[in-house]
Amino acid sequence: MPTLGLDEVSAFVVFSSLEPTHVFELKRSSIITLVSDSVLISYDTISYQETDWHPKFLTYIESSPFGDFRLHDSTYLAFGSAESSLTGFQGGVAEVILYPYLLDTDQRNRVESYLSLKYGISLPDSSNYVRSDGDSIWIADEHLEYRHHMTGIGRDDEGGLYQKQSHNLYGGIDLTLGLESIEAYNDQNAAGIADYSYLLWADNDSLAAFVVLDPDTPDVKLMKRIWEANVIGGDIRTKTIQVRMDTTGIAGFDPFLDLMLIRQGDTETPLNLAACDFFIMSDDGNGYYSCTVTFDSDQSGSDLFGFYQQPPSTSRCTVEDIICTDRGISVEVLIQGDSDQLLHAELLESGQTIRSGFGRSGERVVFRDLRLGTYELMVVPDLGVSSRQTLYLDEAYCLKARSFDTSGMLTPNPVSSDQPFLFKYESNDVQDLIVSIYTRTGQLVGRQRLLCQENCQYTGQIDTSGVYFVKVEGSNGFLEVYTLVVVEE
Repeated sequence: MPTLGLDEVSAFVVFSSLEPTHVFELKRSSIITLVSDSVLISYDTISYQETDWHPKFLTYIESSPFGDFRLHDSTYLAFGSAESSLTGFQGGVAEVILYPYLLDTDQRNRVESYLSLKYGISLPDSSNYVRSDGDSIWIADEHLEYRHHMTGIGRDDEGGLYQKQSHNLYGGIDLTLGLESIEAYNDQNAAGIADYSYLLWADNDSLAAFVVLDPDTPDVKLMKRIWEANVIGGDIRTKTIQVRMDTTGIAGFDPFLDLMLIRQGDTETPLNLAACDFFIMSDDGNGYYSCTVTFDSDQSGSDLFGFYQQPPSTSRCTVEDIICTDRGISVEVLIQGDSDQLLHAELLESGQTIRSGFGRSGERVVFRDLRLGTYELMVVPDLGVSSRQTLYLDEAYCLKARSFDTSGMLTPNPVSSDQPFLFKYESNDVQDLIVSIYTRTGQLVGRQRLLCQENCQYTGQIDTSGVYFVKVEGSNGFLEVYTLVVVEE
């Protein structure tokens, strides 16, 4: 790096390497400084327990008493190479941040907070985290028990941070939290939050293993490691969070037992199963279990959460049908549990029960007159542990639920991608119709307004094969949704 006139430097490097190796080097006159994760440089160096290909970052802040840092001269600053030897840097560099002046402690903390949250690399447990404007978002002394492996998602526009999903690289367990979903890459996550909104989580550093709670019930287990989730800013508590855990290699985990995420709103007392909500986690078949949950519904600022296992006879509910009309949404759920127990099913919004019903295992409960939004389904048995799951009703979900066969109304169906389709409507009145076409994921493809008298028709064509939804809304309250299948020509 040509650095003419540079006699002070503050460098931050995110890198990975199979072996302790020189990330960059600095030559000043006859003095050569090799900068790596195994060499103590200016200020403190973070001590990493594992080094093989685990991403890490180092901070280097130095002034030169010997003049400029120059490349291919008597002095130089070189990243990813070794001018003084035959071997270059053996590894990868993800990000370099370079300032042509010395940063003070507060400025350095802003940069390191950004890198830590972006890459899932925790700062030392005693570290504070700050935003780009210097305001604190995490004060270590306020989290004496839950201060280990601090990880987070959040948005800081001025600081260039927009992390929507993350997991800790040094937590010893593959636990990922994502805003509404978890995608292959952060920039593929389509969810959004407001600036200066964060969800930060850290654990008690206990063993990430399941242990039996009582010798008399060997099939009831609790993971000893517990996390504290902290919400900063009012935006994230209104969002669903997907939680995914890789159970491969976790000691004590039993795949024949149900896995649940447990959440407790009270963080002032130790985790108490009697005070927890239970969210059933589903298995993808490859050892990954996931569920969706909301945090901080009571607006206290934080929740405790962990993981629990018990026999699969625990109470639960399954969404069987969703019917959407212009008058509202009805959700039919199948409740399951021990056959001899009476089960109480509840639907909650923002932590408050808005609908309820009773039944025994195998019976159905219907919640009517709902609107679009985020809900939680809870089943409470007479004896045992209640369970919860998140139900997110958006327009795309409603369109899927209301689709039905429309032979004679929407023709041809299926339709070839090189062929137009026809929608016909017959009525005795005059009204405006709005025809909207959506993909399966709810993305709007096209929309058209029609003025219909007695009968009218809409003609369209879709070039890409797939399943689509045709939504027809009338000014007199008429509403129908049809499934349209488009096949290759």
